[in-house]
Amino acid sequence: MKQLDDRLQAVAAMVPPGSRLADVGTDHGLLPIALVQAGVVPHAIASDVVEGPLSAARAGVLRAGLTEQIETRLSDGLDAVSPEEVDCVVMAGMGGRLILQLAGRAPWLQDAAKTLVLQPMTDAPLVREQLYSRGFELVDEQAAMDRTHVYTVMAFRYSGRPQAITPVFRYTGLLPRRRRAAEALYLQRQRQRLQQQYRGLLHTGKDPKTAQMLADVIAFIQQWEQEEAT
Repeated sequence: MKQLDDRLQAVAAMVPPGSRLADVGTDHGLLPIALVQAGVVPHAIASDVVEGPLSAARAGVLRAGLTEQIETRLSDGLDAVSPEEVDCVVMAGMGGRLILQLAGRAPWLQDAAKTLVLQPMTDAPLVREQLYSRGFELVDEQAAMDRTHVYTVMAFRYSGRPQAITPVFRYTGLLPRRRRAAEALYLQRQRQRLQQQYRGLLHTGKDPKTAQMLADVIAFIQQWEQEEAT
């Protein structure tokens, strides 16, 4: 799938082969087109809330000769998608809070047979925390480069067991399990952001509990970085 950048290739790698896909916020439809062309998915719904990007996706599907396999739909999130139509839902390239809002409006995602592949541009720790509290489980995660930026791509499935997660897991997820440059850069930047927040709390002298929590997460990432350097 050379037509996809590293970010979308990481998203594509999380889509279970043979699943019916809904790509929410599809933009130009690059992901469903690539997955159908590669034979990874037999059918896809490419949806967007804005007509302009959806028109571009529609044109791309037409050029690829995939109008039988890929439907384009104007939809706010999953409002125009039925649960029996899809096995895998992708929400990539949007803010984490919006992802949580859209997923919350589709209670049918609470099904262990469905996969939720997410690439939040912001608030990844909040996405992990909130989905675990809703009974989902993180089954795979990897970092992906996009020019000078690095993002995380996560695959969730419903477990039916709402639970709290540790601060370390909230900020790092499954990324420490991988040993690649992308994960190292993501965790480095996460550590730098947390260090900035920690210094701010020390300066004000407020919320020592949060300061200690941040210190623990920073220490975990630093230990991971030291082990990777040896």
